Amino acid sequence: MSDAGNKKIKLWDGIIEYDEPIPDAETEELKAEIDAGLAAFEQHKISLLDHLQNVYQRGPQSEPFDTEKSWQGLARLAWMYFWRARLKQETVPAAHRVERLRDLARTLGRARRQTEMAMQDDVGNDLFSAWCEANVRYDIDPTPPLTLVRIDHEFEKVIASLTALETAACRAADKVSKARGRPKGSAFLSRGFIEGLAGVYQNSTGSKPGAGDGPFARFVYEFLTALGRGNIEYDSVVDAIKDTRDRARMRPASTKWGSSPFDDER
Repeated sequence: MSDAGNKKIKLWDGIIEYDEPIPDAETEELKAEIDAGLAAFEQHKISLLDHLQNVYQRGPQSEPFDTEKSWQGLARLAWMYFWRARLKQETVPAAHRVERLRDLARTLGRARRQTEMAMQDDVGNDLFSAWCEANVRYDIDPTPPLTLVRIDHEFEKVIASLTALETAACRAADKVSKARGRPKGSAFLSRGFIEGLAGVYQNSTGSKPGAGDGPFARFVYEFLTALGRGNIEYDSVVDAIKDTRDRARMRPASTKWGSSPFDDER
């Protein structure tokens, strides 16, 4: 296979080399979309940094304000947002998932009922014999009585699995259906993003992010506007921050990778 056009990448002064594969059309499209989003986001760079610096001026100012570090943190969060937004576009809509799960449950139910009817007569014997021919190796255990017991048991588990799958499909459909509807809480911006913004805010300004109406909430609102989400109501942003703070504080300390910007003062 020709590697013409591949870009050779050197690591550690040439100790390790590999040929970077040529990006496919889908990868290039994804990169172009993210780059376009980041270009629009960067138009808000001055206002976002000004907001952080204004809060910094009113804070303890224990360390110099690091413009570059603050912007890198914001740009990284923006990149992740645009990347995840593209992935969501490629997922199956909830309504279609519910429809397919319900259809799968009905199909499995019909298969289960037909199998149960077949086991009442010679059709079941034919099915069992064919299943044995396809799945059983008699040369493994030459003791017919013990082998037959195990074969019957395994065949019964195969039939029972139809019921288990039918039940699982119904439960999955109910779960997806309940999750549909108008987004609530921090649905428009995940709690992970809000905590990430809280971290950038705290590291840049030296001040803890508040959960009510205040400079941090206005900062998150401005960040969303820079992402092209200016249609989100400010009160919804405040509610999302409160929800994120409350859940962060409820997490057991053993499950945390590190302290959260929303943790209570120690």
